[in-house]
Amino acid sequence: MDSAVAQDIIKKIRSTFIYEDNTVCTFNAGLEWDANEMLAAIEYSLQDKESPKVLIHYADNRNMSRLRENGKYIDAPDDGNSDTTPSRAAAVNYPVLMLLRQNGKKEDGWRDTPFYWPVLVVPQKVKKVMYALNGAVLSDKEIITPDGLGIDTDGDNVLRLTLASEPFFAMIFGGKTGEHRDINQNTASRYIEQSPDSPVKYKIRTDIPIDMSKIMGIESYNDGVFPFVLRKFDYILFRNSHDSSGSLLLVKLKPYTDDSIVEGSPKSDKDRLADMDNNITPYLERTLCDWSLTYEIENVVGFKLNKADTKRYEEMKAQELSEQQITQEDAVTIDKKQVANTADKAMKKEEIDEAIRSAKANEAEIIEHNRKVQPLDIPPSTSKMDEPFKMVVDGIYWIEGKKGYLLSGTIESGFVEIGNKVLLSNGMEAKVKEFDGGDGEWAAAGDEIGILLSGIKNGTLSGVEDLIVTSEWK
Repeated sequence: MDSAVAQDIIKKIRSTFIYEDNTVCTFNAGLEWDANEMLAAIEYSLQDKESPKVLIHYADNRNMSRLRENGKYIDAPDDGNSDTTPSRAAAVNYPVLMLLRQNGKKEDGWRDTPFYWPVLVVPQKVKKVMYALNGAVLSDKEIITPDGLGIDTDGDNVLRLTLASEPFFAMIFGGKTGEHRDINQNTASRYIEQSPDSPVKYKIRTDIPIDMSKIMGIESYNDGVFPFVLRKFDYILFRNSHDSSGSLLLVKLKPYTDDSIVEGSPKSDKDRLADMDNNITPYLERTLCDWSLTYEIENVVGFKLNKADTKRYEEMKAQELSEQQITQEDAVTIDKKQVANTADKAMKKEEIDEAIRSAKANEAEIIEHNRKVQPLDIPPSTSKMDEPFKMVVDGIYWIEGKKGYLLSGTIESGFVEIGNKVLLSNGMEAKVKEFDGGDGEWAAAGDEIGILLSGIKNGTLSGVEDLIVTSEWK
């Protein structure tokens, strides 16, 4: 079927749907189907086709119940065997539109009227995309700026990272101006250029003296000078979720060099050296180093928020404006009081009234002035994410293959990222190596998770009574 005809059918089907808050329609207002999303998906799927066609899968006499057994609305009218499987097999180069005719019986929760339920299967050979709520196609390789410009995020100059929601919004509102990350074996390929000719697979710098006999891997100390070539990024694209449902934030980075954003500290295990007289001295390893980097943010380029984050953003913005307005009104009140106090001593009543009228006339000017100089503060939040990281331990396990202790428990407050240094309540210090029970780089309040630690030797940690892991997010 020609694409234009298929899209016209979708529009006609949408025109038959009724959304009202009454008993006839079972209070479905606010659950409207946005057909523009399906139309936009068809347009995107066929954008490079000389003959824009849509394959049709038709079925009738369906009696789908409106509600599931758990009371939630049904959202999958297609049968896995007779509808979904053949449609997916056919959708190789062209999209498949399923037109499923429901009988719409009253006993099934409908209005006793037949209707069509459209389902779209996109082609297998199409790039993944993300759709804006107004129907415009917004690829995950593009961010729209506030002034409507599209920024391509598919280039090698864009670093993609996940970020917890609290720092994500802090960055939007200007309260967070940098992003700190540790460089380790799991993350190095993100930040450092790779080279097949290098003995450690990462590109070695040629602008500084390097003793190659001491370059053993990503943790090589090199007398405190970072020995590798950083990948050059102009932007970071953050997502505040581990899947595609999370909101996106694009920031522009300040220019940097291989040395300007990287810092390192020599590794120090807890060993001690003893001489013949049994004098003990700390042992500091000078060949290995913990490297980290901090990207400085120049400005926020744009962001795309999902429905939940859009609501949160609007609430935070409204609170910010409200606090600014209160500050502006206070400034006007102070100005009026100053005029009145002076007038009480030296003016007659008529002169006081005239001074107050003058103060009112200057309100707009005062408010505009304060708008320009008022600092941008992030509204206070009562979220547990705002509190310092704290995890109560309920299990301790030595993982031989990982050479580290795995602590299991529930995060009561704050959040923690891979590479963070943490403090145990028994005084031991360690570093978060990886998570067991999550595939991301951070975990937050409410998560039940296992944290694999490095820096603690086997046999030195036992007993979970009152053991707590803490850290301050910076």
